Amino acid sequence: GIRDVFSFEWTSRAWTRLADLRFPRWYPTLLPLGDGRLLVLGGQINPTYWADTPEVYDPATNTWTVLPQVNTSDAHTSQYLFAHLLADGTIYVIDPDSGRLRLLTLATQQWLDVGTTSMRRVSAALYGHDMLLMTGGRSGASTAPAQTAAMVIDLTQPIATWRATTPMRYGRYMHNLVVLPDGRVLVVGGSTIGDTGADGTQSVLPTELWDPATEAWTTLGPISTPR
Repeated sequence: GIRDVFSFEWTSRAWTRLADLRFPRWYPTLLPLGDGRLLVLGGQINPTYWADTPEVYDPATNTWTVLPQVNTSDAHTSQYLFAHLLADGTIYVIDPDSGRLRLLTLATQQWLDVGTTSMRRVSAALYGHDMLLMTGGRSGASTAPAQTAAMVIDLTQPIATWRATTPMRYGRYMHNLVVLPDGRVLVVGGSTIGDTGADGTQSVLPTELWDPATEAWTTLGPISTPR
C-alpha cells in the first residue's frame, strides 16, 4: 500500500497533493461523512500486514486523525469493505468475504454486530431513506456460479432484518450498483462465475434496472466492454 493522497478539481482538471495517510493502504474503503470529512477503512500495508486502524480526513485542516479504538483485524478482505452512511451518522459495514454485518458509531468508536449474510462477494447500494439493496455474489468456492439473489433491508425499523426480493435476471459477481436520482438502481457488469471469470471471459453484458416501488427488474441494453 501507499500513503499518497490527491484531490481532483473537475472544473480546472487539476490534481492537488494532500496530507499523506497515517498508514499505507491497498484496497481501502473511502466513505464521505455527513460533515464533509472522509473515513478510510481497511486495506493492506503489504501482502503480509494490514492497516487495521481506520482514520478520518478533515479537508478544513488537511489532517488525518486515527481511530485507535476501532479495529478491523477481523475484517481482512481482498475486496473493499462496503460502508454506507445512515441518516443518524452511524455506518453500516458489510464484509464481502465473511458476510459479517456491523454498525460503526464514530462518536464512540464502537462496533455493533448485527448478524451475517450467507451471500458472499456481493455488491450493495444505499437507496431511499436508510434502505439497502444487496445483490449477486456467490455462496461457495471461487469457482461457484454467480447468484441472481437480491436482498433488501429497511434500517429505519427498530428490528431491521434482511429479506429476499425479486432476483436479478442474470447471476453477477463483482458488478456495480448505481443509484439513480429517481431512486431506481442500475446494475452494470459482473461475471457469471467467481474469481475465474474476472478476466472478462464470463462477463455479463446486459444491464438491469431495479425499481424499489415494485421491486421488479427490467433488462436494458448491453455494455460493449466486458467488466
